[in-house]
Amino acid sequence: MENLMTVPEKPYVDENLNKKEPMLKLASRMAKANMLRAVKDRKGNVGLFTVIKKIEEGPEGPVVTQRLIFDQRRDNAYWKRPPWTGLASPSAISMIDISEEWNEDVEFVVASGDLPNYYYTIELPEWIAEWLCLPIISVAELTT
Repeated sequence: MENLMTVPEKPYVDENLNKKEPMLKLASRMAKANMLRAVKDRKGNVGLFTVIKKIEEGPEGPVVTQRLIFDQRRDNAYWKRPPWTGLASPSAISMIDISEEWNEDVEFVVASGDLPNYYYTIELPEWIAEWLCLPIISVAELTT
């Protein structure tokens, strides 16, 4: 309960999405991309907003690409805090010691990149989907 005191009362939903018609339009696109599943019990709601990812010049003017952001701060407060872990960084990579495994057959490769659809394609357990529901609309509204 202490965690709930430090988070917003409701997830943030962009004012442009906080109406039935635009939310249904977004949900329809998400459903076509297999990003949604129906649940029987709604235990939580995600907030939704976008940030600008890039702006490119198109034949008819600027083309703005946006990234969809899910606000899960409120419902995340119900979960136990995970243990701390250090994230990858140049200094962390420089401390990797493979001297005992190193030979002419070993190839050490470091790469980085963005997996643009990683969080949309991992499969969540059925029970956790009840915490990741879209606000404002129901399954019945989406399927009609």
